[in-house]
Amino acid sequence: MVRIFLCLSIILLGNSVLSQIDSSRLAIQLDSLVKVGLDSAAYPGAQVVVMMDGEVIFKKSYGYHTYANQTPVKDYDVYDLASVSKITTGLPILIKMHGESKFDPHNSISTYIPSFKNSNKGDISWKEVLSHQGGLVPWIAHWKKTLRKKSPHYKPRTFRPSKQKKYPIGITDQLFLHKRYRKKIFKSIKKSPLKEDNSYLYSGIMFYLMPDMIASVSGYDFETYLYEQIYKPIGASKLRFQPRNYFELENIVPTEHDSLFRKGLVHGFVHDEGAAMMNGISCNAGLFGNALDLAKLGNLYAHLGVAYGDTVLAPASMIFFTTAHYSEQGNRRALGFDKPLLQPDQEGWIGPCGPSASQSSFGHSGFTGTYLWIDPKYKLVFVFLSNRLHPTRKNRKLYSLGLRQLMHEACYSNISN
Repeated sequence: MVRIFLCLSIILLGNSVLSQIDSSRLAIQLDSLVKVGLDSAAYPGAQVVVMMDGEVIFKKSYGYHTYANQTPVKDYDVYDLASVSKITTGLPILIKMHGESKFDPHNSISTYIPSFKNSNKGDISWKEVLSHQGGLVPWIAHWKKTLRKKSPHYKPRTFRPSKQKKYPIGITDQLFLHKRYRKKIFKSIKKSPLKEDNSYLYSGIMFYLMPDMIASVSGYDFETYLYEQIYKPIGASKLRFQPRNYFELENIVPTEHDSLFRKGLVHGFVHDEGAAMMNGISCNAGLFGNALDLAKLGNLYAHLGVAYGDTVLAPASMIFFTTAHYSEQGNRRALGFDKPLLQPDQEGWIGPCGPSASQSSFGHSGFTGTYLWIDPKYKLVFVFLSNRLHPTRKNRKLYSLGLRQLMHEACYSNISN
C-alpha cells in the first residue's frame, strides 16, 4: 500500500504551472489513480470532474453504486456530500449577506441567534466559529440522546415506525422523529461545554443552526433562498437537500450499512445522524449532488463570486472568507473553507490538497468520501465524489492511499505555459 503511494507520488510530482492543461495526459493519470482505489476496494464507484476557467477539462464516472456491481455510476447520479455541505450551503449565503452588509463575522453568535445571549457561547464571534477557533466541541452524538439509559431502546414519544402528523421527520422508511425534537438538538448545542482555551479544534455543531439563523436574518426560507440566489444562477440544479424529493432512488448513491442508529442501508437519506434528525437540512451535512454541478459552484468560487458576467457573490467578501485569519496561531483554516498546510515541508504533502496548490486555494473534504478544491490563481476546480464508507465507515483506504490529494496534484502536473 505504501509502495503504491510512493510510486504514484514520484510519477505525479513535477511540472511547473501557468495557464493551459494537458487534458489527454491528465485523463490517463486520473483513470490510473481511480483504478487504484477501485482495485483496492477504497470505494465501489466515483465521479471526477476537473474544470479550468469555466471549461470542463475532464468528466468521468467509474464503478458501481455498491460492491454488488449491479448499478453503474452515471454522471447524473448524486452523492451525499457530507461536510462539503459546509462550504456549499450556508457559507455562500453568509458570503452573499456579508457583501450586502447583512452579516458580519466579527459579530457574536448571539447577535444573530439571540437565544444564545446568556450561554457560554454568546460572545464567541462567527469569525471564530467559521475558523474552528471558538473552543467548541467537535461534535455531539444527538441520536444517542434518544436512547433510554442502559438500554438499546428509544425513549418514549421520540420515534414512530410510520409517518404521522407529530412524527414527520423521516430518518429511514421505518423510523420517524417527533417534529419538536429539533428543539432538544438546539438546547444540547447551546449547553455544550467549551475548551479551556480557544485554540484550533474542528467543530461542526454551529453549522446545524445556520439554516434557522440565515432564515431569521435574511427573512427568506433557507432552502429556497439557497437555490434561487446561489444554485439557479449558475445552473446547478442537481445540488439538493432531501434527495428523494428530486431524484429517483436508483440515481442516489447509497452510503453505509448503519448497524447502530438506522439499522440498515442508508439510501436516499443523509448519512450524518444529526443532519438526519434536522430533517436532512443542515449546513454541517445534508446536501446531495453530482460532480458536475458541484464543479459549477466551485467555478463561481474560482472566479471570486462572478459567473457568466454576473456578480453572485461580492469578490471582496470571497477574499475575506477564503483568507486564513488565525494562521499566526497555527490554524490554516479560512472562514468555513479548508486551506493548504501552513508549513508543508514539515508535514510532507499529505495535507488537505495537492502540494502544488497555491496558498490562495481553498476547499473541503467530506466524511463520505467527497472532495471539492478550488484554486483561483489558476481558475482550477477539482471534484471527487465517492461513497468510501460503503458498506462501513471502517474502510479508510481512501485516506491511507492519499488518492484525493494525488488526483488533485495530477491536475497541477499537467498545467503548462
